[in-house]
Amino acid sequence: LEIDKSTIPRRLQAMGKIQKGERWLLHELTKNAIANRLNISISLLAKHEKKSFLWRIVTGDGKWIYLDNSKRKKFWINPDQPSTSTPK
Repeated sequence: LEIDKSTIPRRLQAMGKIQKGERWLLHELTKNAIANRLNISISLLAKHEKKSFLWRIVTGDGKWIYLDNSKRKKFWINPDQPSTSTPK
């Protein structure tokens, strides 16, 4: 099809559709996952008290960078429809 990219959104808007994007929701932890995180934290704290684990970690310049490289989908829906949510 030889249709311009701007034609499709224009026609969908003319039909009353609106463009929405996915939303991120925080995922809910299960009781098992919470217990697992607690056990790991207690273990790391115990190693930290011995000063043999965390004291050996070497950092570069002290900066930490969080990279979120995920693509969020956009879609066209009727104005009365709710948008979808995706757990992180």
